[in-house]
Amino acid sequence: GEDWLDTVDHQLPEFWRQPDRRENLICMALLARDVFERDRHYVVQEGRVVIVDENTGRLMPDRSWSHGIHQAIEAREGLELTDPSQTAARMTFQDFFRRYHVLSGASGTLQGIAHEMWSTYGLLTLWLAPRVPSRLRTGERHVHADRAAKLDGIVAEACRLQREGLPVLVGTRRILDSEAIAERLQAAGIDCKVLNAKKHAEEAEVVARAGAPGCVTVATNMAGRGTDILLAAGVADAGGLQVLSFEPHESARVDWQLFGRAGRQGAPGRAQAFISLADELFERNLPLPAQPLLWVARALPPVRGSLAPLLVKVAQWRAQRRAWGARRSLAEHE
Repeated sequence: GEDWLDTVDHQLPEFWRQPDRRENLICMALLARDVFERDRHYVVQEGRVVIVDENTGRLMPDRSWSHGIHQAIEAREGLELTDPSQTAARMTFQDFFRRYHVLSGASGTLQGIAHEMWSTYGLLTLWLAPRVPSRLRTGERHVHADRAAKLDGIVAEACRLQREGLPVLVGTRRILDSEAIAERLQAAGIDCKVLNAKKHAEEAEVVARAGAPGCVTVATNMAGRGTDILLAAGVADAGGLQVLSFEPHESARVDWQLFGRAGRQGAPGRAQAFISLADELFERNLPLPAQPLLWVARALPPVRGSLAPLLVKVAQWRAQRRAWGARRSLAEHE
């Protein structure tokens, strides 16, 4: 009550004794405690909080959160507080790229964003035929009621493929998930390599071996960005790299970036998606009118396989629309 606030007032420096500043301090503490997750949004290395890029899974050691959030997370982790960064100037990515005299690029995952490329950068998107026909097999989905069942399913499939002598790449969104899957595989007697932000220094070595027969690699999104996994002799004839996706991303483009690690340059490959009806994608992005379908899928196992892909598309479409709207507003503000 008021007595507690009066006590806090005397303990805080004079700058923080204003009600709005106290509110800001409490908001930072709540964000650090309830929103930012260790081994997902950041890792702790050598007594420092290091941000993890959720899109690529890579560390960003030279960046820090502003407005006191970084210091609040350091306090939560019991680390020495660093000095808050001072912003000298701001520039959005959209404005930065528009400053190039000539802007162009190539990507295998530009489906569905041609309008945004034109409205933001004035760039036309052209489709080019692949150099060689694709032999990548996609579309297989394994739907489970909860995370535990999905974890059992993906480990069982990875073990089966490994026994057949095929290289396996298991892709996850979170560092904790990659470590949980690796522990399950090792308990099953499968020697696997883990590639995530904590093991950044081992990336080249792990990727170099990932295409060997029977090699199992568990990786966060960092394995899906600008990295080719070369197949060892005989692997292509056996079926190529096998990609297992542990969780759908908010953007279908990121899913395809992971699937595209297999079937490179006309080589054979296969990608399978594992979906749980408790995945964060549904919790955060499924619109209210679609919630009854989620309940039906949970209650009736026979229809899960047909409903889950539809729910993924709806949730991803909503998430992508929201992200596009945020980028458009940022560009207009700039």
